[in-house]
Amino acid sequence: MVAGPQTETVLYGKACSHVLTTPLKILLPLLVLNENEVVVVDEKAGLDGVSTGIVTGVDVGIIICEPALHSIKTAKEIAKLMEFYGTPSLFVANKVASKEDEDFIKTHLAQEPVAFLKEEIFMKQNPSLPVDAWTDSLADIFEAAQKVNKNNRLERTIEKFKRNTDYEKND
Repeated sequence: MVAGPQTETVLYGKACSHVLTTPLKILLPLLVLNENEVVVVDEKAGLDGVSTGIVTGVDVGIIICEPALHSIKTAKEIAKLMEFYGTPSLFVANKVASKEDEDFIKTHLAQEPVAFLKEEIFMKQNPSLPVDAWTDSLADIFEAAQKVNKNNRLERTIEKFKRNTDYEKND
């Protein structure tokens, strides 16, 4: 499923692009997955996707950060929003080129990422193909996500809508 694409209404400022994710907000909490099935929602970097509340329909948010201050700051802000919505999250470090990059992330993130994905030229040139060097790290991420998954997408989404309704009544 692809949410979007951008419409003329959105492009010309007559509507917000967040409306394009509405189908996901409805579908994700209602999905019934079989054992070892996962759904990946790949959102662009930043707070927009999280701030819409779509994450209540996500079992576990995997927050990607790079060894750069702005990336780490954004990752921490995303984690706070995930916590606000009650959605478990994990950090994964990406584009890590050295031990110094790992140390930098550990120091500034203040939480150990569950995996450090090494910067791979192959990935840059072939973004749709699997990276063999990441196989073990991806397994670690999946295992860590299974441990924190509370399987409560629907309950969190219902709670979000109740909270929104209560806020509108008091506004």
